[in-house]
Order: sequence, then structure tokens, then C-alpha cells
Amino acid sequence: MKRCFLIIIPLLLANLGKGKDIVVCGSYTASQKLHIKIYEPVNSYYNTGFFSFKSPDRFSIPGTDSFYYRVSSATPITLLIFVTDSSENYLTKSMVVLFPDDSIHLKMDLVNESPESILYSGSNAEGQKLFNRIDYVAVNKFMPFIDLLDSLDQNKEHFFEHVNTRLENLTSGFDSLYSEKRISKEFRDFQKVTFTHLAYHYIISRFLMQYKEREILSKETRDNFIDLCYEKLPITNPYLKYSYYAYPYIINYFNFLSYKELSLTSIEPLYKTNDFVIKGKKVTIDNECSQFLYIKDLKVVEELWGVFMVDLLFFIPDGVLTETIQKYKSIFPECKWLPVLAKQEADCSKRKFQEYAFSSPVIYIDSLVAETKVSPDANSLQSVFKLLPIDKPVFIDIWASWCGPCVKAFGFNRELDSFLLTNNITKLYISLDGKSQIKAWKNAIQRFKLGGFHILANNDLIKEIKQMYGIGEKEGITIPRYLLVSKEKNIVLSTALSPLEWNKLKEEIKRYLVPK
Repeated sequence: MKRCFLIIIPLLLANLGKGKDIVVCGSYTASQKLHIKIYEPVNSYYNTGFFSFKSPDRFSIPGTDSFYYRVSSATPITLLIFVTDSSENYLTKSMVVLFPDDSIHLKMDLVNESPESILYSGSNAEGQKLFNRIDYVAVNKFMPFIDLLDSLDQNKEHFFEHVNTRLENLTSGFDSLYSEKRISKEFRDFQKVTFTHLAYHYIISRFLMQYKEREILSKETRDNFIDLCYEKLPITNPYLKYSYYAYPYIINYFNFLSYKELSLTSIEPLYKTNDFVIKGKKVTIDNECSQFLYIKDLKVVEELWGVFMVDLLFFIPDGVLTETIQKYKSIFPECKWLPVLAKQEADCSKRKFQEYAFSSPVIYIDSLVAETKVSPDANSLQSVFKLLPIDKPVFIDIWASWCGPCVKAFGFNRELDSFLLTNNITKLYISLDGKSQIKAWKNAIQRFKLGGFHILANNDLIKEIKQMYGIGEKEGITIPRYLLVSKEKNIVLSTALSPLEWNKLKEEIKRYLVPK
């Protein structure tokens, strides 16, 4: 194969109305046609991680191995640039954070393995390189922040000293680059917000959901911790709205207000099906979107509910959200999110990215579900393994229906499940949903088409998992977690990478589970 380069020529910014043009040009040489996919933030903000998709055909230059892309923005934005082959197989990606008047140049070597496979030059080039090297979307990077909750100190300031120390360790490279005048202050500050809001979001989510059954701290103390998070990084921060995947942090803020006003012990009741009257119309919402109808400010409801559905459409099968979207349209007929929703629906319908899951049926081997026809003796990992196919390695996904990062990782199930099926590897989902969440658990399995074996972990199984990870009996388990099990049913890796790091995870699976 020829030496293959992707060159993204400097991002040029020019005056255009209220915004400035961001132009991405590129060219490549290869023995096959490559596809360049550029994802931009929805409506220029709320970087959800699943940006509005623009077909490569819309900016490919006919007759050449080149492309041209332009977008106008008056605010900082994050562009996600994907490169795939002609069969839509993922090759590489880069995320670039751009301010008005910035210019950046990327050069990607897609053939020769090298630590410097992506070269950056131009504005904040060293910062762009560091941002991609840290890999912001890798969930495992943020597990230490949740682990802090397993040894909570009642002193808020002492606790946040530990949190801030870990954040400083994670982002110290940006401070060094700024002190050396190699990146701008705006870029440094933007990245600090980017990493801080996700760390705080994980902490807040634990307080609002998982801790409801384990009163390690009083409700008042937990609420004070959450208040301090939003005091340290308020949702009015000028960079937050444009930071990658910040909207869950913002959503939780309004959920927290509803939680306090209704004197709840967790935000779980906000997700339950109920009838609401909004704009004089009675609506019944029977999925996660019900949380938005407790918010009193209708403009906030319109914004957050709209972007949430845009994000959710990426994951779920065709038609699942149709009724909810229609209700949203009837309430907000002039909403600016409607064209984005319509396009996302069309893109998802064309993509049909989950068809592969039908080749791997859903099989329940659960010890808590009464209707199961399988042996109920699933009180340990080894007893569960005995219920799986003999002489097949196992990939284990420990998850829950309420876990946002777990659901986010399902976006890579097409690649993961296809690879597992090809290599004769069994997939096992171990859910930490409680007995009261059986319906939500089963609904999530169907919604996300999670083909494979499923078990709802009972207390004995949860206890064993905690012991394996050195987690206290009264503490929660940070999820998602992934394990690799040999065909002899020995755990060979209990800290496998997330599917969000698909290329690295694939290499782990090859190393431990695929015969040489």
C-alpha cells in the first residue's frame, strides 16, 4: 500500500456576518478511496459527542483526493475529524478546539506506525496535540475521580483538594505550555473547563443516583458537595456551553434543582413515566426525557430536551423516539432543534448501524428474574461462566441502564460485536440494576439491541465483583468496567479498556483471547 497521508490545510477564519468562517481543506494519497467525516457541534454549541453529520460527498472535490469544508462560528467550537476507508472502517480521528482567528494544520500518517502519527502546526498546535494524547473521551481517565468517593471525607474543602490535585495532574501540561507561551490563555482555560466539568459530573451523578441506597453521607452533606461543584464551575461559565460533552453537567444542574424542590433522595423519580401539563398541553413521557418536564423555565426545557434527543437518536433503533419527538414538536413547533432532529432521524435511519446485533440474540441467565428458565444458581462469576458456551472466551461488560458512560460506549458495539462474533468470543453483560429496575434493564437491552448473554447481578455476585476490585462492601462500583475471560474461564484481564478506545481495546482482545 502506498504511503498514505491526510493533510488538513490551515483552518482559515474570515469575517462573515456575526461569525467567522472556519475552513478545513485536505488532501490524501492512498491505494483506496478514503472518507473524511467532519462532525460539528449541534447549532454551534452543546458539543454532545455525536455531532451533526455532514456527508463526505458534500465537501469532497470531484475528480481529486481532496476535500473542502467551511463553517461559520462566532464562538469557540470543537470539530471531530474522522477518517474511514471505503468500507466505513474507522482508521483514525482528531479533535481540534478552535477560536475565531485560529489556524491549525494537521498531517496524519495512516500507514506507518509512529508515536507522532498526527503532526500539528499552527495556533495552539502543541495544545491540540496534548488534548488528543490525553484522549478526553476515554472514560477510564476519569474513574479515579469516582474512586475518591469510596473514601469520602466529611470536610468538603479537604475532599476538593484531592479532586483539584487530580485535575491539576491531568491538565498540568496545558499550564506548562501556556507558561512557555506555546498556547493561548483562552485555549488553556477552555481545556481546564473541559476536563473539570466531566470530573465534577461523575461525582455529582454518584451523589444523585448511586448513593441513594448507600447512605455513606447524609443527604444534606451530599447536597452541599453538589452545591460546591456548581459553585466552583457554574453553568454560566462562558466556555462551558461550547465544551465537549458538557450538556450532561448542565442537565444535572437543573435536575438537582428539581430534586431539592421535591425533597427527593435521588433523581431517579424524575425519569419515571408520568403525565405533565406544559404550555397548557397534557403530555405523557415514558423514557428518560421525562426529566426535562420538571424544569420551570420553558426555554431551558426546549434547549436541553432537544439536544438530549439529538444525542439519544445516535444510540437507539429506528422509531423508538418517534412518539416522544412528535410530542416535543407539538409543544415547541418553532424550535430551532427541529431541523437538527429531522436530519438526525434521517441519518440514523440510513445508517441502520445496529442490524448486526440480530445475529447475536439476547439470552437471559439471571438469578433475580423469576421467569428465567435457566438455573438460578448464579451467585458467583464461576457459576455464571458454567452457564455460558463451553470452550469460548468471554468479553464481560459490567453496566447499568442508568449509567450514561455505559450507554455512550454502546456506540462502538457495531465494531466490538462484529469482532467478537468473527473471533468466536462470547459477550456477557452483567447489570448492576436493582430489583426495582428490572423493567428499565430489559427495556435498555431491547432499545440498544445488546445481543449476548445477560445477568442481573445479585448481592453475592456484586460482593465478589467488589472483592475482585478491592472495593469496600458498603461502597459503590464504578462502571462501566470490562473484563476478558479465557476459554478455560479464567479472568485474564479485569481492567480491559472501554470500547470508546476501540483500536486499543481490539489489540487487548487479540492479545488475551484470540489464538496466535
